[in-house]
Formats: sequence, C-alpha cells, structure tokens
Amino acid sequence: MEINKLYLLIGVVFILFPINKFFAQNITLINAGISGNTSLDVLNRLSSDVIPFEPDLVILMIGTNDLLNTNNLLGYKEYESNLVEIVNALRERCIKILLLSPPPVDEVYLYQRHDKRKYKNRPNKMLNKISESMKRLVDREYVKFFDLNNELLVKGIPYHNKDKVIMNMKNSGREDGVHLTPFGYRLIANMIAKYLKSYNWVLPQMKILCLGDSITYGKYVLGEGTSTGHTYPFFLKRKLNQS
Repeated sequence: MEINKLYLLIGVVFILFPINKFFAQNITLINAGISGNTSLDVLNRLSSDVIPFEPDLVILMIGTNDLLNTNNLLGYKEYESNLVEIVNALRERCIKILLLSPPPVDEVYLYQRHDKRKYKNRPNKMLNKISESMKRLVDREYVKFFDLNNELLVKGIPYHNKDKVIMNMKNSGREDGVHLTPFGYRLIANMIAKYLKSYNWVLPQMKILCLGDSITYGKYVLGEGTSTGHTYPFFLKRKLNQS
C-alpha cells in the first residue's frame, strides 16, 4: 500500500513538473548582428555590444560586406587584420569563439545589385579567402572554425532560382542572392548545433552571443535583430535547448 502511494506521488510530481524541466539546458542566445556591418564595425563595437554581456561563447560570422558590398568595401588585408584583433580581444577575456565562414552568394543577383567592375575576382572565390583566414586562427581551447560556406556549396547552394536556402524570386519574391530564407536559417542553425555538440561546447545555463552582419541579424525575416521568429539565433536556441 505504501509503495502504491509512492508511485502515485511520483506520478503527480512528473505531471506538475515535466521531466524535461529537470534536464532543460536554459541556454541564452543573444542576437548581436547589425545589417551592413564590416569586420571594422564589429571590432569597434566589441566594448559596447559584446563584452558587457559576458558571453561564454561568441559565434562570429563576418566578411560579406568587407569583400562584396561595393558601397563599403574594406578589402581582404584589412578584413584579416580586423578578424585577428576581434579574436584576440575575445580570447583575452577567456570567451570561446566559433568562427563561421559566410555563406556563398547567388552571383547573378549580386551583380544586379552591385557594380561588377568593382570586384577584383568572382564574389564566391573572394569569400573562400575568408575561410582561409579563419582556419589560421583555430586553436585547441578557445577558437573553433566551421566552414559553413563549403557545407552549403557541397549541397549545391546557391542554385539560381532553384534552392530554398538563399533568397531568390522563387522562394521569397526577392532578387536578393545574399540573405537567407527561414528554411535556410533553420538549416544552418542545425549545422551549427551539431558542430558545437561534437566538441562538447554546449553546456547548461551558458550564454551565447551571435555576432555579425545582416545574415546574423536576420534581415527580411520575422524577428529580425532578435533571437525570436525565423532568425538563425532563434533556431539555434531552440535546437540547443532541446537536449
């Protein structure tokens, strides 16, 4: 009889306090993306938009505007120098860093929006150089690199007016070629979550700050600039808090 009462009590506890509550990760995601940002912009706002939040991990995706935005080009050498300064500033504060190479672009649409003559090389070839810079900064303890650019390329993305990942006329009614769709943001969030878990970089109660430009910001999708809606910080938060 006493055993039956114990079982009943346990059942009531699990109804009132579901078991997933006991194992909830409670991971916080902060969206610190700003549209149009270059690596210099990110470097200049570390003291205001990153350090005060005391994140455990910063996920940095930056470089598209440095090399491809013809209204604000910085060039590769300056980009690399800024990237090194950003990483060193965070590492000095014992903040872990995951570097993400920016996704490839649909060059057809990019050339419609920017002056092709201002590019010294094909846009996607220039983006590959960002991956090379990021790889050189990897260390065992504080800095990891996930080649998001290559992961999408091997999936055949972008595929002009065919793929579901990068905004185009067919999937979003936009002649864009740079920003991602909600489907695309969910896809990359799942990739990032899997990568972080493979290195045991996901811990309960941790605070993750997503830093970057309009791709991190989530331009043109629900919840832009936040960790809600259809931004990649939202999908990443949901994925990491599932286990």
